[in-house]
Amino acid sequence: MLAPLVMTLALSSGAAVAGQAADPPDALLALVEGQARRIEALEARLAALQQEVAQLRQPPVTPAVAPPEAPAVQADDDREAKSDLVDHAVGGEAPKDAMPEGPQDDLPRARVIDGYGSLRVAAALDSEGSREIRNNSSRVGLRGSKRLTDGIDAFGRVEFGVNMVATDRVILSGGDPGAPIGQGSQAVFSRLGYVGLDTGIGSFAWGKQWSAYYDVAVFTDQFPLWSGAAAGAFAAGTDGGVSGTGRSEQALQYREARGPVSVALQMQSRASSPNDRSWVDVWGASGVVGKAQGLSLGAAYNEVRDGVASPNPNQPQLGDKAAIFGVRYPGGRF
Repeated sequence: MLAPLVMTLALSSGAAVAGQAADPPDALLALVEGQARRIEALEARLAALQQEVAQLRQPPVTPAVAPPEAPAVQADDDREAKSDLVDHAVGGEAPKDAMPEGPQDDLPRARVIDGYGSLRVAAALDSEGSREIRNNSSRVGLRGSKRLTDGIDAFGRVEFGVNMVATDRVILSGGDPGAPIGQGSQAVFSRLGYVGLDTGIGSFAWGKQWSAYYDVAVFTDQFPLWSGAAAGAFAAGTDGGVSGTGRSEQALQYREARGPVSVALQMQSRASSPNDRSWVDVWGASGVVGKAQGLSLGAAYNEVRDGVASPNPNQPQLGDKAAIFGVRYPGGRF
C-alpha cells in the first residue's frame, strides 16, 4: 500500500515542478503539506488494521474459572456417652429435620439412640417338686442424651418389661418379678421411664427410676432370683415403685458424684391416699464411697410419709421406713 502512495506523491510533485513558473511558491507548499497529512492518516489507518488482524489471529482466551470450594465439613459433636434426641429441646424453635410421613410430622428424627435389652428364661423347681419354665425379668429399652448448652445435657430413658413365656406367675411369687402388682399377665409393661438434666452441679431426673435406696440394695441384687427381696428393695412381690425402694414411681431425684463419693436425694410426689403430704410423700437418700472395681461402702434410708395403715399391694404403708448398709468388693475373679 505504501508504493502507490509514493508514486502518487512523485507524480504530484512533478506536475508542480512543471508548472512552477505559473504557480506561486505558496500553492506548491500547501500541496506538499496536504499530501503529507494524507500519508499520515493512511499510515495510522494501516497500523489500526494491522492491529485488528493480529488480534483476530490470536487463539481465543478461555476465562479462568475458580476451582469449586470444598464443602465445609461439619465437626462432629462430642458423642462420648451422648446421643442426639431432639433438635428443638431449647427455645421451642421448629425442628430442622421433620418427618413428613404421618400425623406426627412435627416430631424431630432421633439420630442416635442406644438400644439395649436382656431376654431371660428360667427353669424353676420348688421344694414341693413343682417345675416351671418362666420369664425371668426380660426387658428392652432405649436411652440417650442431647447437648443443650455448654455444661447442660438433657437425657432420657424408657425400659419395658417383656413377658416371654407365659401370662401368669405360679411358683416364684417373691423377689423381683419385673412388673408391679397387676401387670404380671401383661405381655409388655413399664419398668423405667424418666427424663432429666445433667448440669455442672449434678443431675436432676423425673419419672420412674431406680431409687436412692437401691444404690446400696444393688450390692447383693446379683443373683437370678430373690436377692432383691432380701434387701427390702422389692417389697411384697412388687418392683418397689410405691414404697420408693426399688424402681420408684413419680419420683424426682438429684444425683452427684465427685471422685469416689456419690450421693442421691429422692422424693416421690403423688396424691394416692388421704394422707397426701403435698410434694414430699416419700423421701430417701443414699451415699456410696468407692469405685466400680474394688471396695465400696454404702448407706441408704427411705421413709413413706403418706399411705394407709392397712395397705393392699398397690398402696404405700403409712410411716414405713427402711435403712440399709452395705459393703461390696468386685474385682478380678470375684
